[in-house]
Amino acid sequence: MPKIAVIIVSFNHGKFLPDCFKYLVKANYPRDLWKIFLVDNGSDDALEIARNKLIDEKLGKTRDGQIKAEIIKPKINTGFTGGNNIAIERAMKEGYEFVYLLNPDTEVEKDFLLQAVATIESDPKIGAVQSLMLLAQNLEKINSWGNEVHFLGFSFAGGYQVDRESSYADEMIKLRDIPSASGAAVMFKTSALKVVGLFDNAIFAYHEDVDISLRLRLAGFRVVLAPESVIRHRYEFSRSIKKFYFMERNRFWVVFKTLRLPTLILLLPAWIAMELGLWFFAFVKGWWREKARACAYYFSFSILKTLLAERRKTQKLRVISDRKLVSTFASKILYQEIAHPLWEYFGNYLFAFYWFVVKHLIWW
Repeated sequence: MPKIAVIIVSFNHGKFLPDCFKYLVKANYPRDLWKIFLVDNGSDDALEIARNKLIDEKLGKTRDGQIKAEIIKPKINTGFTGGNNIAIERAMKEGYEFVYLLNPDTEVEKDFLLQAVATIESDPKIGAVQSLMLLAQNLEKINSWGNEVHFLGFSFAGGYQVDRESSYADEMIKLRDIPSASGAAVMFKTSALKVVGLFDNAIFAYHEDVDISLRLRLAGFRVVLAPESVIRHRYEFSRSIKKFYFMERNRFWVVFKTLRLPTLILLLPAWIAMELGLWFFAFVKGWWREKARACAYYFSFSILKTLLAERRKTQKLRVISDRKLVSTFASKILYQEIAHPLWEYFGNYLFAFYWFVVKHLIWW
């Protein structure tokens, strides 16, 4: 059986860690074949909690002495991307064949690793699998069965708030290819990561999972749902308004890196229209400062130079066409937590019609 590194990156997640470890140490995967890497990006008492209650650093194991464990404390907050990259690199050096990224605000079912491994090993072309994520606050509801990617770069949790026992859920909860795997509960083959690279550190947080999923797909790997690998997620759409800044900044970054120039030109009219709408929405909702910061980020020669370099690296991975890549892109944005009637009954359908026309023009 393969060796697995479970990586948890914490930033203001101290209160969640005891429950996360409570369920994690009950996993029924052979104890000598997996290890927990806890990366503390600071800001709260997570490091103190981990050292005093969860991990014995001298023994290099969890406090119950059953599972190998290590605490990594970067000198600065390296973001979700940097924190995971540090641990992934260490796991690779130690010979781990798979890395499983797990949010601190989760509770795992005991066979989550066994089921994830069974899925990822079912096809050599699979590079990543996402576990089925349920809402911890209501286990009858879905959190994500794979994240959706909108043609303008937005990403949202697929199946969010859908009843687990509904006929719709029956159709979707199966081993199938998904547009993007959520970074909250995803397993990667380290051999696949050696091909496409690790997380893009420039992204820092949010959309990093979209970026790496699209890179895997460009390189010919499959990204799939592992329906029998289940975790419970204490999901909250926005714990900080900073989320809007990173989401807005990074969706442009990912789209520009990934798509061919003709595709970007076709999307330009819709992108301009969306930007006008987003500025209106930003003023109404009070996060126009974050929107302005996201735009201002690109008024830098060094940033644009970095983006172009990342684009060149991403395009070199390409073994599939844009036509195939965008075939899974969503035509509608379903931000369930911030729905607005004007968008629901007008904007979504207008952009969906645009995408219906445009995607048939993409033959490259």
